[in-house]
Amino acid sequence: MALAGIAAEGVSRFEVRSSLDTDTGGVGADGVVLAVLRARWREKLHVAVTLPAARQSPSIIQACGPRARADEPLPGEALSGRRRARRWGPFDRPLAERYLTICVAPRSDMALPEISARGLYGGQHMTTAETLLAGPRGHRMLLAYARDAERTLQPEFRSDLFDHAVSLAAYHLESGREGARVLHGPGADEARQNVLTADDVAHRLSQVPLPEVTAVALRSALADAVDAARYWQDPDGEDILVAAEPVRRELRRVAEHIARSPHAQWWTTPDATDQWLVGWSEDGTDSVGSTTAELLRDYGDRTAAEEVRAGRDRPADPSANWSGWWWSTPPTRCSSRRLFDGTPAGLWFVEDSMGWERAIARRVNIPAGARVYEVDGAQAWAELCRQFPVEVTAQKRHDWYRTTGRSGRWVIPDWSRLPERYEGVHLTVAGYLAAAGTAIAVDADTASVIAGWAPDDTYWLTDTVKLDSDDSQTWVCDTVGRRPCWVEEAHH
Repeated sequence: MALAGIAAEGVSRFEVRSSLDTDTGGVGADGVVLAVLRARWREKLHVAVTLPAARQSPSIIQACGPRARADEPLPGEALSGRRRARRWGPFDRPLAERYLTICVAPRSDMALPEISARGLYGGQHMTTAETLLAGPRGHRMLLAYARDAERTLQPEFRSDLFDHAVSLAAYHLESGREGARVLHGPGADEARQNVLTADDVAHRLSQVPLPEVTAVALRSALADAVDAARYWQDPDGEDILVAAEPVRRELRRVAEHIARSPHAQWWTTPDATDQWLVGWSEDGTDSVGSTTAELLRDYGDRTAAEEVRAGRDRPADPSANWSGWWWSTPPTRCSSRRLFDGTPAGLWFVEDSMGWERAIARRVNIPAGARVYEVDGAQAWAELCRQFPVEVTAQKRHDWYRTTGRSGRWVIPDWSRLPERYEGVHLTVAGYLAAAGTAIAVDADTASVIAGWAPDDTYWLTDTVKLDSDDSQTWVCDTVGRRPCWVEEAHH
C-alpha cells in the first residue's frame, strides 16, 4: 500500500500504521508526503500527524483503491474516493501492491484535496493575499489597515486624504437608506454635495504609503473588520465601497504587503494547544450548568421547533422586514489562543460586541489527541454542512438574504451529530477573512453562512475539554489611547 498526499499547514511528521506494518517520515518542503507499507485489503489504517509543540492528531482511513503492480509508476490521476486527485509526483519510492491517494491532515475527513488546510479554496490554491481579497471580512480588514496606516503617518485632518474619501463615499452609498450615517457640524453641507466615486477612492488609496507591518497594527485591523460584521442587515457603505472593482484592485497592494509579513503566518495554522475561554461576567463563574451533550440536544430541539414556527408565521419573501437568530455557532464553550503579547484572541475579536470593558479569561485543558475539525475556508464549511445538514431556511432567510443577497434554501451543521467524530471545530483567521458572511454553496440549491464566529474561535462539542478552575486572568480595556488596549488586572 502506498499513500500519497499533501500535509496540512504546520504538520512536521506523520505515521501510518496497519496490522502488518508501520511507516513514518517527515514532510517535504513542498508539503508532499508518501508512505509505503503492507496492509490487508480494506483494512482501516491509522494515521497520526505531528503538529507544532509535538501535539499529535490521529485519524483513520480505509485501505482500498485500485490494484497496481509493484513496478508500476504512480499515475497522473489516481482515484481518491469518488474524485480525481491532482498529480503530486514524481515519486522516487517503489509502490506496494495497491495505492490510495489521500490528503494527510489533522482530521479524519481530510480525504479530498479540495479541503486541504494549505489554503485550497474551491479547489484552487489561494495565497494569503488572495485569501484577504476573497471575502467581505478580508476587504474590511484591508481597508482598516490602510486607513490606520495613513492616520499613523498623517494624524492631522486633510480633505484630500484617503480616510476622508472613504467616509464621504460610504456616506453617499448609504444615502437615503434607513439607518444610514448622518453628516453634521461645520462643512457638512459642502461634504453632502461632494460626491466621490470608487475610482476617486482607489486613486487616493494608491497614494497611501504602507509602513512596515506590525503585530499590533494587524490585530487592530482584524478587530475592526470583526466589529464591523452585521449579518442581520444590508452591507453598509464601506462594505459596498470595498467590493467595487477599482477599490478591490488597489487593495491588492495592501494584501500583498500584509501577506509578506511573518505576523500574518499564524492566520492559516490549526487550533493552538494554549486555549483560553473569555467570559464577560463580573465574577468569572462558568454560567454553563448543563452538560455539553444536553446543550447540543436542547439546541437541536429548539432549532427544529423554530424552523416549524418560522415556516408557519413568517413570510416566504426574503426581503420582508423580519429578523431572528442569525448566528450559525454551536451553543457550547468557545476558546481561542493567546496572541503575541499574551492576551487571548477572544478579547479582541468579537462580532456584534456589546462594548464590554472587563473580562475574565480561563485556561481550557484539552485532552491529548483531541480531534478538531479545521474550517480553513468555504469548502471546509460546506463539507460540514453536506455531512451533517440541518434545514434553517425559514428562520434565517430574511437576515441572510439581506447580508448576502441570496434567496434559496439554507442549512447549518447539525452540531449535535459532530461529537461522534470531533471534539471541536476551529475557524482559522484565513478561513474567517475569506468566507465569513458569504453565501457558501453546499449543493446546487442549498447554501450556508459562517455568522457569529470570530477568527481563531474553537467551539468544543464534548465534556472531555475542561476549564481550569485554578488558572484565570482578569482583563480591563483601556480606551484612552488611539487604539483600545486590554491590560491584565493585578490580583490582590
